[in-house]
Amino acid sequence: MVEPLKIFIKMLYNSYSNKLNIMRQRYSHQRELIFKELKKANSHLTADEIYKIVKKKAPKISFGTVYRNLGVLEHFGKIKKVVISSEKAVYEAEERPHHHLICRKCGNIQNVFKPASFKCVSCLSWVKDFDIEDAYINAFGICGKCNNRK
Repeated sequence: MVEPLKIFIKMLYNSYSNKLNIMRQRYSHQRELIFKELKKANSHLTADEIYKIVKKKAPKISFGTVYRNLGVLEHFGKIKKVVISSEKAVYEAEERPHHHLICRKCGNIQNVFKPASFKCVSCLSWVKDFDIEDAYINAFGICGKCNNRK
């Protein structure tokens, strides 16, 4: 099998096997609400943005509860945490393996799903004789909109 395809399939498998692990976790209405709202947003949101959305539907929920549940959802592979800088992280509920293009000026984050992008990852395994099971690339730069504002 072609190496980039092999890595892509492993990443897809890991994504779905993590979903099975979440079933072992005790049910929580608040956790389900947090997940549903993040999924519905179909975007990259900070913990504070998620808290503000969820608070409208569950007025008694605290920021600490949201933050802890984001950690649980991330641990079990239900959501992904994307670290933008030492001060900022965002969360997403996208299930398919992908990479990110992050604009340093406006902060826009674009998902890259193209299987060709996984060739970059497969090159690393060839260089160091390493069996890659999971990888996510966050590429930082300037987006087209910001470049055109110059």
